[in-house]
Amino acid sequence: MLESAISLKRAFDSYADIDLAYVNDLLKPPYDGIPSEYDWERASLLVKFLGHFYKLTLAISGSLYVTSNIIFHEISAVDMLLKQWLGSDDFELSEMSRKMKDKFDKYWGSIEKMNMMLYYAVILDPRHKLEFVEFSFDTMYDDIGKSAMMKEKVKSGMQEIFFDYKVTHGTPGSPVRSALGSTSFSKDSQPNNSMTSRAYLKDEFRKYKLGGKKEHVKSELEKYIGEDPEDYDENFDILQWWKVNSPRFPILSRLARDILAIPVSTVASESAFSTGGRVLDAFRSSLSPRIVQALVCTQDWLRLDSKPICVEEDLAEIEILEKDIFFVSLLFYIYS
Repeated sequence: MLESAISLKRAFDSYADIDLAYVNDLLKPPYDGIPSEYDWERASLLVKFLGHFYKLTLAISGSLYVTSNIIFHEISAVDMLLKQWLGSDDFELSEMSRKMKDKFDKYWGSIEKMNMMLYYAVILDPRHKLEFVEFSFDTMYDDIGKSAMMKEKVKSGMQEIFFDYKVTHGTPGSPVRSALGSTSFSKDSQPNNSMTSRAYLKDEFRKYKLGGKKEHVKSELEKYIGEDPEDYDENFDILQWWKVNSPRFPILSRLARDILAIPVSTVASESAFSTGGRVLDAFRSSLSPRIVQALVCTQDWLRLDSKPICVEEDLAEIEILEKDIFFVSLLFYIYS
């Protein structure tokens, strides 16, 4: 609304010259007159100030893409902006930032109150991983001890949840035993001592690769974190990446699937309930739950951005969808 008003500043100024009723109405309490140049300057400053929170709200309120891996970036940006505005020469802006920083620290300043899933989601983003989280802590917290504590808490928590998934979903591997049964070989089975030594080393190496020396075998989490992050791309499909790399990280991909599925905002679900309220109004109060659900889904499909459809691959689904749409349209026509 402020952006729209600022774009019409010249129209408001001209309107005040030609319509005295407009001026008189704004002179009545609780107003103190038409907007002055100072008011327009403050409005422009507020647009810049609140614009960051507006973009943050739009980013985390999405329902067609993963949001759990971006919330930490947005929160970090807010923290940096508030610190920057606290040192502003503008007293009103600085005071507003101070109050907001107090509220920010209430929810994000205490380690015990933080939801660790937000950090785990960033670690499971192949473009950032654990290194980005640790760098963010060093930037956000002036206290080195607090930053180190956060790093250790996040790292140990990630290892703990990975271990739980490994116990639940992992398949216990057993080292392959030697077909020879022991390290003592007869002359009939082994032609000479050199061949015996080579066979023994091969068997030991096979055990080592399969986990015979567990203290030297890296886990999936260690391998994943140890690899270089992916190049940053705004159009990066994180779900597709984990789908492609699930054979390499079978347990970690399950963990990523569950954590990345967490929505960080309830706006989408609340909008769905609001849509239901608009469909089931006073004139259509006798609709069955099935019909209401069909109408809500149809409305959502109509508002969805058009996407190219592969007719050859989805021909059967298209035929079913056409029948459903015809059925819903017919019912909609009857009940309306």
